[in-house]
Amino acid sequence: MKVGTDVVLVALRNNGKALCHAYYELRRDKDVLLASVENGGDAFQYASDGVGRDKDVVPAAIENRGYTLEYASGEIRADRDVVLVAFRNCGYALRHVSDELLRDKIVVLATVENDGDALEYCRSSTGFGRA
Repeated sequence: MKVGTDVVLVALRNNGKALCHAYYELRRDKDVLLASVENGGDAFQYASDGVGRDKDVVPAAIENRGYTLEYASGEIRADRDVVLVAFRNCGYALRHVSDELLRDKIVVLATVENDGDALEYCRSSTGFGRA
């Protein structure tokens, strides 16, 4: 029996990680993805391939759980505005940004203000981090 979108949406509003049990085609559906990440950004890891480029779903996921930046496309990991959202709740997300942003002083400062341990992932060219 194939479970319809309406049933999946109810499940996701209860537990975003239930996305891992949804049919593959539903893991690409924008409404389904938004419902899952709004109830737990870590559900993003169960999304279908290619969703990491979606400029609506990815910010919603990382706003909830910054570390889900790991599952975003390289293009989104290089977007300063998007990664700054991730750092509001997870300095660890700095580990997943583009090399260019690792050298960006504004990005580094925003991150370490929230999580001093994120200094570990900074580049020495910012005046922070390891040589």
